[in-house]
Amino acid sequence: MAASKPPALLQALEARVRAGTVGELCLYYSHCAAAATATILKYEYLDVIKLYPFFPTFVERTLAERGLRDHRRVVSYVPGNFSAMPHTLEQIGIDAFIVMVSPMDKSGYFSCGTNSDYTFRLLAWRRS
Repeated sequence: MAASKPPALLQALEARVRAGTVGELCLYYSHCAAAATATILKYEYLDVIKLYPFFPTFVERTLAERGLRDHRRVVSYVPGNFSAMPHTLEQIGIDAFIVMVSPMDKSGYFSCGTNSDYTFRLLAWRRS
């Protein structure tokens, strides 16, 4: 979700896109956040970063409209509902699932905070 996008990771990814070291990145995500729009969700990166939002916002609609003016499809909406997201992500076959969590405590546990919705189910699936 929007609050779980790690800003430092997005900045590092943007640096790699700018340096030309990322060939193609298919990005499946829920809601975009300010950290994403300030880094990787820029029109000039959409030859490399392919957007697959589950819940398009004003940001994706604006990018899609600009793409249409340039005769490009730059946003690929993935329809579905929130409760089906773990199953949808399993079917897509994602390579990496990134979520921001709290630091681990002395027992090795951490909190997903506001992101414990489908995160734990997906993490359990990836371990099996």
